[in-house]
Amino acid sequence: DLAALRERVEGSKKATAASRKLVADIFLGQNDASLTADRFYASATHAIEHLEAVAATVDFEFDRMLIARLDRVQTHRILVIAGVAALVLLAFALAVAVMRDLLRRLNYAGRIAARVAAGDLSIDARDAGSDELGRVVIAFQTVASRLTEFVHAQEAMAQHHDAGDIDHRVDASALPGVYGELAAKVNGLVASNLA
Repeated sequence: DLAALRERVEGSKKATAASRKLVADIFLGQNDASLTADRFYASATHAIEHLEAVAATVDFEFDRMLIARLDRVQTHRILVIAGVAALVLLAFALAVAVMRDLLRRLNYAGRIAARVAAGDLSIDARDAGSDELGRVVIAFQTVASRLTEFVHAQEAMAQHHDAGDIDHRVDASALPGVYGELAAKVNGLVASNLA
């Protein structure tokens, strides 16, 4: 309470000034007959009591301010700990969500690879996404498309041969890489059989 503190400080100033004036009067020899030892003692005691009251008030206010500061620090610490805990929980939840999504997508890519390995070439990669795993699934779809083209080319050659057009061959140049090589070998095998 600053008003009470100011009042006590002002009272202490007045009491101290009065006591100093008595001391000055004694040392300067200006004491009058009414200045007795009891009066001097009472004046000094009064000034000391006022000083002690100011000191007690200041001490109490400093204690109160220190307790309030410590309370604010403790509250701040609790808020910081709660914020860090919330961030850790959020990071953990995000990590779990990312891991679950990654595992789901890895399982999806694994199922696509297993289907291609089992000879199922009907792959729809529209839901594959555009990330790395999505590109893996799209690559499997491309492999399946190449194999499908190769199969269709073999079926077309078989139909031509069944119809009597035994000169028909698979266009090996239309198929990339190993698919073209396989087509050329099949063409060579057909030519060898016909010969």
